[in-house]
Amino acid sequence: MKMHRNFDVKTIIRRTVATLTVGAALFSVSACGAKSADKTEKKADTSQKTTAKDPLTVVASVNQWGSLAQEIGGDHVKVTSIINSSNVEAHDYEPSTAEIAQLTSANIAVVNGGHYDEWATKALSSAKSVQSVNAASIIGASESDNPHLWFSSDARKAVAESLKKTYAQLLPASKDYFQKQYDAWLKSETELDNTMNEFKNKYADTPYAATESVAYYLYSDLGLKDVTPEGYANASANESEPTAADLQAFQSIIEGHQIKFLVNNPQESSDATNMLTGTAGKSDIPVVNITEQIPSQYTTLHAWIKALVENLTATLDTGVNPDTTVYEQSEHSDHDHDHD
Repeated sequence: MKMHRNFDVKTIIRRTVATLTVGAALFSVSACGAKSADKTEKKADTSQKTTAKDPLTVVASVNQWGSLAQEIGGDHVKVTSIINSSNVEAHDYEPSTAEIAQLTSANIAVVNGGHYDEWATKALSSAKSVQSVNAASIIGASESDNPHLWFSSDARKAVAESLKKTYAQLLPASKDYFQKQYDAWLKSETELDNTMNEFKNKYADTPYAATESVAYYLYSDLGLKDVTPEGYANASANESEPTAADLQAFQSIIEGHQIKFLVNNPQESSDATNMLTGTAGKSDIPVVNITEQIPSQYTTLHAWIKALVENLTATLDTGVNPDTTVYEQSEHSDHDHDHD
């Protein structure tokens, strides 16, 4: 994973709007820009006329987005998530030839983008017949931004809307059905927002630190304060070893009880993370393990995130993580599973 910055998704979206505004101004004086825009418009017109067989074949790089694709598509899609287990690391995943074939022969491919699943985005770059729903592209995230976008409420809503439109484009006769699926999903998302707002009202600005910034967007939406030492955070994001000084600074905030809990991604374990979680255990600081992929006991992104919020609420209420089953790693295989 390349070094990334922790931006609010709202900031990313504002940045994208600003870029589009500037681009519109340049359009009137740029012949090259006019040609490029014309090609884009023609491509969009062509895709709008495209139809496909029902159900649509949808292949997601990871089950976070595969789950969402299934919820919006319902009975009119057949979704496969290539990475459907929290026992593998998505950044460095090496797909099989069969998995690449699945991805590039689908009606729709759903990917995260933003240097998270490059193996998938590279494969799709030459698959001209596949409609691609790329979360990072949809919200305008750059390659240096934190790629764990499924934990952002704004990103989830943007991707859900894109899926609805893409499905309706390929199966126009089922447009109303996809709208109903989207409305039901949005109702659940609103309920989750309400749960998160209740948490935020109670625990805003609570300090935490993370061995890896997997849940940054979720905790930003919850109003929590990330106080991970900058040197360590930069090293983690750049997949380099933290210095002795970085580790000492991290241990100091743990031992000094300057944080209420420590976030750990078990899919990114190392000697450094093991040392930090051990320090937290000795210092009676709760360790909250959060995987990137949805654990096997949850069928939807909403159900998982809600469980994460409820568990964190209990952790902060008691000072002890009461339910490690929320984060159990999947016992499923590392390869294809259908969301039926």
